[in-house]
Amino acid sequence: MMDKRKAQNPEFYVRPILYVSDVSLSTAYYCEKLGFQKDWGDDVFAQVSIHELELLIGCAKTLDMPKSRSTISVSMHVPSKLNVLYENLIRSGAQIVNPPHEVDWQKATYELSLEDLDGNVLLFWAAMGDT
Repeated sequence: MMDKRKAQNPEFYVRPILYVSDVSLSTAYYCEKLGFQKDWGDDVFAQVSIHELELLIGCAKTLDMPKSRSTISVSMHVPSKLNVLYENLIRSGAQIVNPPHEVDWQKATYELSLEDLDGNVLLFWAAMGDT
């Protein structure tokens, strides 16, 4: 059976890799604080996902990769869920960088940003339009 994403776009399939200090701690943070689920992995490399978003988490030291901060931009297709997401993140104790706020670059577009344990940023945004 063909993966749904491959059937929709056979040319590309993108999964960002975040290099972190401790894969187990990071995986727990993504699952317990951000609502992701662990798909597979160990102490060196893992995958977490929520809805259609999949992230790979790798141990920078073990994999001999530089630990650098990344920003992942996530467009929300149901704008009304941005505030619901924010409320859930606050309740779970996630590290919020900026609560939902209107951006300067496009009217009626709002973004919310949070950090993981290694300073990687997830930036959720939604064009509210007339909703």
